[in-house]
Amino acid sequence: MATTEPNLTDRIDEAQLKITQQFLQQCTHGAQTRRLPNEFAACGQFIAGEAEEIEQFGLHGISAALRVLAPCHSTECGAIVGRLVTYCEAIFGVNPSHQIDTNCDLKSEDKQNVIKLGELLYGLSFVTAAQADRGPLIRHIADQLLSSMRNDKGWGYFLAGSVPELLPTAYAVRGLAQNGFDTRGPQRFLLDGLDMRKQFAHPSHADLTTAVACTYCLTFCGTVSDEEKTILRNAFLSEWRAFEPLLGEDFEQNLEYWHGKQTEYVRIPFQLYLLALAAEYSFWRFASYYAQRSLQAVVDALRTGSFKYSYSGECLSSRTNSIAFDVILVIRSRIRHRLWLNLANSWDRVRVFFGSKTFRVSAALVAFSFVGWAVWEWSKTGKVADLAPELLAGILMFFLTLGRRH
Repeated sequence: MATTEPNLTDRIDEAQLKITQQFLQQCTHGAQTRRLPNEFAACGQFIAGEAEEIEQFGLHGISAALRVLAPCHSTECGAIVGRLVTYCEAIFGVNPSHQIDTNCDLKSEDKQNVIKLGELLYGLSFVTAAQADRGPLIRHIADQLLSSMRNDKGWGYFLAGSVPELLPTAYAVRGLAQNGFDTRGPQRFLLDGLDMRKQFAHPSHADLTTAVACTYCLTFCGTVSDEEKTILRNAFLSEWRAFEPLLGEDFEQNLEYWHGKQTEYVRIPFQLYLLALAAEYSFWRFASYYAQRSLQAVVDALRTGSFKYSYSGECLSSRTNSIAFDVILVIRSRIRHRLWLNLANSWDRVRVFFGSKTFRVSAALVAFSFVGWAVWEWSKTGKVADLAPELLAGILMFFLTLGRRH
């Protein structure tokens, strides 16, 4: 008996379960946790496979693990989430009863990194009271951020930074807003920054991916007004036009920043962000052939525990998989009217075919052949009726105008 392929919602559920299993395995049995006292747990830059033997861990990985594991209400997930929170309390000195050896602590600059602090706050927002008392840790990190905010606008890449930057401010705003803190000042800074970028005729690739990340963080932070949503939708439409041709390409933006003489970097999976934004702002763009092809590829890779960007390395990134987890849940909650979604996708597939190089070249050759033959016949007879094939050529040219160039 033939098996039926699960629909998109069911496949997203399977992907969510697979990611949760991978993080639970990593945080329970990985070398990062094994090197720590039993009351602590951690997660590093990578998950699954050979990553289980890598001892490196940090706030990006811990934040990713909290985002994925906190919504899971199993006893095993709850225990690991509690141990992750306890480790964070120890390294930030929130709970005096939890002490950490210096060889198990994080570098001081990591605990001053605004993107990492924002992501940690975001992950903590999903922790339940049954899993851990997250309140003191959230207040400690929020106080650090709020006390270092510059001119009620935002943050640099580190707490001591004097010049607000869009990207760290976006992640800080999302983490603070998700936990109920007032972020109206930095939100306005981000919105003004997105609006200002429209004045640049040829923004850099890094500027555009930063704009995508800012649009994503603001859109789903839950505190923007309808008027601000309009600004964000316009920003998304501009970003979509720039990046739609890259949907499905196997890379993410690698953005460098500096702390003194030390180079840091953060990856921006802008394609994932764009898919979630399309689901929020534009049914037709979300239903488009390229968007759905990209989404299906992401979901299927997540279902098999193999989602990665090859140019970012061989191991599975904990942060990228956590962002993918976040994105597919956003999309799942916005999947409605599957029939219309399938119809819109089918129509766009036809348009993509009409816009393909093969069709356009073939149609142009056929059209020119008809016109040439018609002119040849007319030159011999002088009858207007002999120009009728030009009508067929016109129809072919009409289909050419329907096609979507890519």
